[in-house]
Amino acid sequence: MEQVVIYDSSKIISAFRECAERVKTTNFFQIDEFIKLMEPIFRESGYRRQSQITCYLERHKTKILILHDAGAGDFIISSGVIREIRRIYPDAYIVLLVKSHISVLAEFCPYVDEIILNEGKFSYSNFHEMFEDYIELASSFLKRNFDVCYSLAYIAESQLLMYMSGARIRISLDVYVNETDERSFSNVKFFNFKNTAKFSTYCISRPKYHCHRVDMAFHMLEIFLHTPISNRGLEVWYSPLEMTVAQSLLENVGRPVYALCMGGSHQRKMYPPEKYAKFIEMIVTEEKNVTFAILGAGNNDLKSAEILKNIIPEIYDKNILDLTDKINYRQSAAILKLCNAYVGNDTGTKHLAAAVNCPVMEINCYPADLPLTTGDSISVYYPYGVPNVIIRPTRALPECSREKSHNSYGCRIVNKPHCITQIKPQILFDGLKYLKKRVAEKNFKPLYVCE
Repeated sequence: MEQVVIYDSSKIISAFRECAERVKTTNFFQIDEFIKLMEPIFRESGYRRQSQITCYLERHKTKILILHDAGAGDFIISSGVIREIRRIYPDAYIVLLVKSHISVLAEFCPYVDEIILNEGKFSYSNFHEMFEDYIELASSFLKRNFDVCYSLAYIAESQLLMYMSGARIRISLDVYVNETDERSFSNVKFFNFKNTAKFSTYCISRPKYHCHRVDMAFHMLEIFLHTPISNRGLEVWYSPLEMTVAQSLLENVGRPVYALCMGGSHQRKMYPPEKYAKFIEMIVTEEKNVTFAILGAGNNDLKSAEILKNIIPEIYDKNILDLTDKINYRQSAAILKLCNAYVGNDTGTKHLAAAVNCPVMEINCYPADLPLTTGDSISVYYPYGVPNVIIRPTRALPECSREKSHNSYGCRIVNKPHCITQIKPQILFDGLKYLKKRVAEKNFKPLYVCE
């Protein structure tokens, strides 16, 4: 007779809370000490039983947790992995964790049975505050007794949450450590990023060559499951109603239609709206009956759209369709499906465009004269699976060029547009022509353009 396992998550939660209090008092968190404390408690509470691994590897009905507590672009990039996990394990009960602000992207996902929202902050500077929020999430996870957990955010914090979930099998890619990684916690001596592999049962090493983040995620599945990927495409899930809304919005506008997104998670990634205005004037002068549909939400997008509309001459008003903060992510995806191209900054909307097969011209802040590593954003986050052109500065400005090592965006100035401001509107004008040529040739390799 199979032994009945009694689960008791109360001891685990108590231990988490004691650890949180120590962190608050000492401003110190160390991975080895945390795991040494928790493993005996996990075993005593029934969460380290060997039958879990047998169940998963034999592909019987099992419970899988997928963690994706990151942004919209990263979520779109992981859409193919979620699809493949469902294909490989058709009878599994799959639960997906996402940040609450991108829940609209997950709501129509056909590959999961349940969605849990992470209501916490997008990012934390206070480790104790983050740890407290993670305890609440872990309490929910432990009640579900997950057999396996995949971490798809590929950041140290996500691997910590993966460990706290209680899943016996925990799979992730190793966390990339950049010498100038800017993520930090102001009030605590945080654990060494290089040790986060200890949170995983299986931590898959990243390829040593330049590899898109999509392919890294598929690589993780291929190595762990020894199973080839069936479909390497991305997906966005929206309803027929979203497409109806998109068609109605674009019904009476000029053609072609270019989606324009001027926002960004950091000011350094934002090309000045004044220069976008010059670019629009050049395109309208040549193509006449053309529409720029401005997409985005939040303060950065709204401010940029307002600046652009205030500077551009009134004769171009009919060429502008301002949709900033008027439609959600799913409706934006439907709009992009109907557009001839995406033109804009390095944003999550760029990845939405790629997922619906909309060609992309991206304006990126990474200067061409700086060295690249396998973790730099321009190497791993270019538009995936569509014709694309990436416009970038020729040289770093002095504040950035004098540094020997660089962060993942190349430009080191965070709180204002910096290196990206050197790009002239004429280069965008030429870049759109290059993009049209690559669309005609069905060429999906990234083309990097600078002066």
